[in-house]
Amino acid sequence: MRNFLLTYIRPVLKKIELYSVAHRLFFLIYTLKVTLVNFLTRLTKKTAVIVLYHRVGNVSADPLFLNVDRETFEEHLNFYQKFYEVVSLPELNTRLTEGLISGRELAITFDDGYVDNLSQALPILEKHNLPATIFVTTSQLGEKAHHPWDKQYLEQDRACFVSEDQLKSLSNHPLITIGAHTHTHPRLSSQTPAQQDYDIKTGKTILESITGKTINYFAYPFGGIYDINSASIAAVQKFGFHFAYLNDQKFTTGASSKFTIPRFNIRSYSVTKLALKLITLPYFWWKLKDNIGLLKAKYENTSWKLKLSHVRKEHALTAVAPCYWIYDTLTKDSIVVDVGTGYTADFSLALIDKFGVKSIGIDPTKKHSHHLAEIADTVPNFSYYQYALGVNMKNYTFLRTHTAKVVQSSTPT
Repeated sequence: MRNFLLTYIRPVLKKIELYSVAHRLFFLIYTLKVTLVNFLTRLTKKTAVIVLYHRVGNVSADPLFLNVDRETFEEHLNFYQKFYEVVSLPELNTRLTEGLISGRELAITFDDGYVDNLSQALPILEKHNLPATIFVTTSQLGEKAHHPWDKQYLEQDRACFVSEDQLKSLSNHPLITIGAHTHTHPRLSSQTPAQQDYDIKTGKTILESITGKTINYFAYPFGGIYDINSASIAAVQKFGFHFAYLNDQKFTTGASSKFTIPRFNIRSYSVTKLALKLITLPYFWWKLKDNIGLLKAKYENTSWKLKLSHVRKEHALTAVAPCYWIYDTLTKDSIVVDVGTGYTADFSLALIDKFGVKSIGIDPTKKHSHHLAEIADTVPNFSYYQYALGVNMKNYTFLRTHTAKVVQSSTPT
């Protein structure tokens, strides 16, 4: 199908200058479809999540979004530990085969076998005691990456692949499982069955000779639905792999085929975006409760009380809500400074009526001044000053700097 589209449809679309529009539209429709399917699957079935990373570390530029910086990667791991049960890929495969998934499982995988999986990602995985599987391409072991996509990075940001010694060390690590990712990382659907057989078998053979272990797990290069065909799946089965994995942004269920198990490609997402991608609904409930808790603690740890419903005979505090006061300590001996008094001085008048305080109203607004002066003349406990805070500049800006000073208007009341 992919070859048909590339060979016959793409040239026509390019000729009539509609290829870029059609390309964006196709992927928009596909993304919406996958999102809807994932949401319905999440609601109706027990699902497991397999996440896919490529590189971990800090780079100056990431044109293909293959890299996740160390800080973000650790945030991702914290998120996984809080909302999922992180298990090894072999453990997840056992649960899938036996129909025992709980719906909370998540497995971590890496593709290609970059050396930063060892130097950057592994120490963080060890810190959290989390297992991962690394799918290794074998044609460039110990070399600087020179796939076409790797060459798009600046020279100082170009990755290296693990060497044979590093691969052997990884294979013996208790948290790491090694899987195969072909020999040369081709797009399998563009190859003949014989070429696919060679690439898949060669990668497996090299990995087994280096690690001394049987390699049971395989990840398709690129891993999209158009990147493999029936010959790809047949070759994986022929050469003794037990499970094979895609990169198609879907959840895994007990009904998933053993040789087309879905995975989610993870970029350098914020935790919230990651939760949206994986439709982790408990995260949003937790976030809501956390924000409510922070708001509650903010007001419980202060003597200020929020009043929204007190109504006095003539002046309603609700009219100027939210209104704050030290409820238990205001008395007739208290002095309240009401900055930005407003045209009606409702806040000051309500406090005077309820507590008998003396209130000083400060408001520089010219259209308020006459009315506030009249209130000051009729309410003994209320005083009004037409003051403002500003800086000694050509145009006054309220509280713009720490050099603010009190400036009295030319016609104070």
